[in-house]
Amino acid sequence: VKPQLRELLTGYGPVAILWFDTPGAMTVEESLDLRNFVKSIQPDCLVSGRIGNDLGDYGSMGDNIVPVGRIEGDWETPATLNDTWGYRSDDTNWKTSDSLIRLLADLGSKGVNYLLNVGPTSAGEIPTPSVELLAKVGDWMAVYGEAVYGTQAGPFSYEIPGLRMTSKRHSLFLFLMEDQTGVVRIHGLKNMVRGIVPLDRPARPIPFSQSSDNGIDRLEIDVPENGSPLPVRVLRLDLDGPPEADDTLLQQPDGSVTLPAFLADWRDAEGIRLEHNGMVRDWRKTGPSLVWSYRVGKPGRFRIEVCVHHCGDPGTFPRGMRMRVDNGVTPLEAELTPSGLLACPRNRYCPEVLCDVGTIYVPEPGMHTLCLKRISDGADPALITQVRLMPFP
Repeated sequence: VKPQLRELLTGYGPVAILWFDTPGAMTVEESLDLRNFVKSIQPDCLVSGRIGNDLGDYGSMGDNIVPVGRIEGDWETPATLNDTWGYRSDDTNWKTSDSLIRLLADLGSKGVNYLLNVGPTSAGEIPTPSVELLAKVGDWMAVYGEAVYGTQAGPFSYEIPGLRMTSKRHSLFLFLMEDQTGVVRIHGLKNMVRGIVPLDRPARPIPFSQSSDNGIDRLEIDVPENGSPLPVRVLRLDLDGPPEADDTLLQQPDGSVTLPAFLADWRDAEGIRLEHNGMVRDWRKTGPSLVWSYRVGKPGRFRIEVCVHHCGDPGTFPRGMRMRVDNGVTPLEAELTPSGLLACPRNRYCPEVLCDVGTIYVPEPGMHTLCLKRISDGADPALITQVRLMPFP
């Protein structure tokens, strides 16, 4: 490819980015050789993460992949408007404008740029459905763009159900991913809030209150009824400083606790690895374990759901993956079998399967520990993304 690279880098003036999509089998030496070749001709040209072996100037997720939590460094997700990258007259499986906006919010909240692909027709025209979808996203951005442009990831490292956040200076932007009205509660924001306004009606401040209970900082926002036809309303929280969150895994206002794999303490982890998107890979054998510490304010009985990344039909879910879940009070052992799908903006292509493994008892408020361990060897890997504790009546 060097002759073509030389042509691109010498015949068209300054080049901002070279977006490689090189084979996965390239060696470190080959990726480094290509990077050095580009920099020797245009030192300021950015090299995408697709050059391989983590040698890009920024990271590039897999196609249409959204991480399960905040990711450090500079990243992008390349995504499609339908299912294909080039133009295909028979591909009419277009995403909705609502889903595009939710993906934009989801990615932005994790510090990831949204690289959205448009495939032109053979006549060089942008397909009409693409134009219509992007126009609707533009209508949303005209109202809520302040929450996207020039922002960084939100202060929470993990996802909060129904909400996403970005930040800028002393402001926190709260994306309401569902049509929430009434009281919206957030646990773990450490800042004092000076005021809250909806971006579509900035002249109308919103009532709120703050408190602390059982070591958990609590914010309650009285969200008014939605007067806008646009999806995903955004509130701007004006704070006393840069947004800061409790880095403890906290029980959420709905009583649930989410334990992401990328925030676990990995023990005896030889043979398994963590993908950039926060998913555990190659967990085929006994030995490794994931351990989390978390805080609850309302103790009681919880249903344990292990979330497994599985791109196939539920009927093809791998069998024989037995797990042990232990919180020091009520240990469980169960084979992972599908009990449902996790509803989440990132799950269009590879849903996360919920595996119900039983119930545990958390006896008192405060900090607790949970350990997940595979207790069966097998060819099928456990692609774990997170464990959820759901309140059980």
